[in-house]
Amino acid sequence: MLTVETVLKVRLARRDGLSVRKIAKKDRLSRNTVRKYLRSEEGEPRYQRGQEVKPKLGPFVAELEQLLAEEAKRPKQERRTALMLFEELQRRGYQGGLQQRVPPREGLEGGAPAGHGGIHPAAF
Repeated sequence: MLTVETVLKVRLARRDGLSVRKIAKKDRLSRNTVRKYLRSEEGEPRYQRGQEVKPKLGPFVAELEQLLAEEAKRPKQERRTALMLFEELQRRGYQGGLQQRVPPREGLEGGAPAGHGGIHPAAF
């Protein structure tokens, strides 16, 4: 999402005589995005979601948080894997997929170590 600073950079670059294409290339933006913010009078970009997303996990968030809190109390060697926690949620009635519910792990910025693409049981 564009910040106010980015929109300001786009407008200043245009005022300095740069073309839309050069601005887009320099700031790594779509030309349509550049045009949109050059035409708009608003200072801050806004995004409105059409409909609130209601994931399948919604009713199970409290249960998942409880499971994770219990796991954090266990010694490291006795903790269950993400797949085991997923199977436990399935026994409790969760119908969603594994990728939707893998939470970020504590102590790791962004939730996973660098180069880790998440859990992909079918990939080798």
